[in-house]
Amino acid sequence: MDEEYKALTKKFLQSLHVLTFQSPVLLLEDVSEAFIRTRSEALTILDELVEQGFIEMEEHSHSMYQISITPNGRELYRVVLTGGAFEVLHPGHLATLKAARSLGDLLFVVIATDQTIKKNKSREPILTQDDRVEMISSLKCVDVALIGKEDPKEFFDVVELIDPDIIALGYDQTHLENRVKQGLAERNLDYIEIQKLDVKLHGYKATQLLERLRNSNPSPSNNPFS
Repeated sequence: MDEEYKALTKKFLQSLHVLTFQSPVLLLEDVSEAFIRTRSEALTILDELVEQGFIEMEEHSHSMYQISITPNGRELYRVVLTGGAFEVLHPGHLATLKAARSLGDLLFVVIATDQTIKKNKSREPILTQDDRVEMISSLKCVDVALIGKEDPKEFFDVVELIDPDIIALGYDQTHLENRVKQGLAERNLDYIEIQKLDVKLHGYKATQLLERLRNSNPSPSNNPFS
């Protein structure tokens, strides 16, 4: 397999990973759109991936296929999982997410629920979970953003679905390392690597930014865009 063909194959498999995470039964139209190919070209690519042993595919109904990526296919790319509250998106978040993305080929981000924030911070979230997912999903370095679970134990249900190679922890999440290791071991997922990110931009914390806003006293302006 030459390098250009290998890179394309890897790209197609990454697209399928995202699509099959959302649903194992895929419309050919959706695959075509993800591959940026015509429907007939997309079907040809799928058939080639089957022949190479990278995916298994079964026609579910007309123009719908049940697809799963085989271990051989899964070896061609790396998936990174990280998470957080992301109440106020700031440069610190961007640096952390870019660092997480640099560890692999796909980045999945789990967003803390509104109830989790209420429980952990004893206040209402600044933005709703739906707003925060939409905000993080719009970032170029993020492939999939999704809302997490209320029960911390259910986090590992999400891990099993995403099937990451790496779980990336931010500099302020190191206290979670032992808990994550234990949870992975209990699910026989301890082959997943845990990476601690040392990215830290001083002065960029949601609480600090909010405090600055509260203390700011902008002068009046006639500028309608100020």
